[in-house]
Order: sequence, then C-alpha cells, then structure tokens
Amino acid sequence: MAHPQHPDPQLPHEPVKFDAAIAAWRKRDPMPKADWEALQADERDYAWTVAGVAQADVVSDVWDAIDSSVENGTPFAEFKADVGAKLEEAWGGEKPGRLETIFRTNVNGAYNEGRHSVFTAPKVLEARPYWRYELIDDSDLCDICQDCKGVILPADDEWWSENLPPLHFRCRCSFTALSRQEANDEGIDAEGPDTDPDEGFGEAPSEKGTDWADPDDYAPPIGDVLDHVLDR
Repeated sequence: MAHPQHPDPQLPHEPVKFDAAIAAWRKRDPMPKADWEALQADERDYAWTVAGVAQADVVSDVWDAIDSSVENGTPFAEFKADVGAKLEEAWGGEKPGRLETIFRTNVNGAYNEGRHSVFTAPKVLEARPYWRYELIDDSDLCDICQDCKGVILPADDEWWSENLPPLHFRCRCSFTALSRQEANDEGIDAEGPDTDPDEGFGEAPSEKGTDWADPDDYAPPIGDVLDHVLDR
C-alpha cells in the first residue's frame, strides 16, 4: 500500500480538528468558583471555572471562547477580543497576564488530554508504547520543565502519572508517542527526573482512550496515513 508523504492537493485546505482534544474540553461544565469549590476532587474532572469570577454567564462565555480555540484554532487575540472586557469588568481592572494564562493553560491542557486519549488507545499503545517529553526550549522555559527535556519512558511508567504536561500555568510542553525502535534508537531513560509540578498539574487523566476504528474504515488518504503510523 502506498503511503502519502505530502498533503493531497485535492483535499480541502481546512485544518483537521483534534476531536480528542475537543472531547476532553467539552467533558467539563462551566460553573462559578463557589460551585466548583463545593465539588469533590474527582468531580472537578468534569467541571471548570475562572478564578475571581462569580457570574455564571461570564464563566460560560469564557468557556465558549476557549472551546472555539480548541475546536477551530482561534488565536489568543480573538479570545481576548471576545471575553477580555467581560473578565476585566469581573476582576475590577485589566489583568493581561491572567487573561493569557487562562487561555494558554486551558488550550494546551485540552490538547495534552487529547493526546493522552489517542496514545492510550489499545492499538496505538501497542504500536507506540513509549512516550517522550517535548518542550519549547527558549527563554520562557521554566526550571520545572527544563529537567524533563527529551525524557523517554514506557507509557505505563509511574513517572507519567505525576508528570504529564502541562506541569504549571502557561506550560507549553507536550508529549509524543514512540515505537519501540524509535525509543531504542533515541535512548530510553532509566527513570524520570524529580520534579515539582504546580498544584493541580502533572496528573495523568484517569480515563484511557478507546480503540481506534480499523484504518480500512477511513477514506484515503486518512486511512493510509493511520495504517502507516500504526505499522511503523
């Protein structure tokens, strides 16, 4: 079977939506902080709030704006234009750092939870049983993530249960699934580094991914690409 190496020019030039990330985000219901704090720890996996905002309608509007970004890739500037003024009114003043923190933390969190769902699907886990910690190595990189650079460990290693990105507010890190051959070629770590994620970060989602449909069920070239990835 031939496997495409480049996008098919006849395909629509629309970005492919990350359905697993969208599902991860949409499992959470928006609610005021007081209601969120009344929940048990496991219940908070299905709830979402904004610090310093008591109005349910404002929390819901912010949830909708992040939902748009997760689904459609809308940038921070559009998020700010949609809900920046409402949040500033609720907070009693402009807080640009907090606004960007809300956006980047939640969008990246949804995408990493989506990756976890995909990478823990049985067929994917069988084909790619190792994970590698990925980061953006620039001046904004923090000490928490620096030590995790390029860590490669089995997907079922206990280290991932406490160090799955994001590890802190505005964390830009992610992780990638590797085949056994890829992991061996790059070098598997004996253990992960000691880290200190911020409170509420680093814990792997409790839900595992469900299995993917057979690649033959997908129209080419999507099915061809999926088949190729799983067979590598």
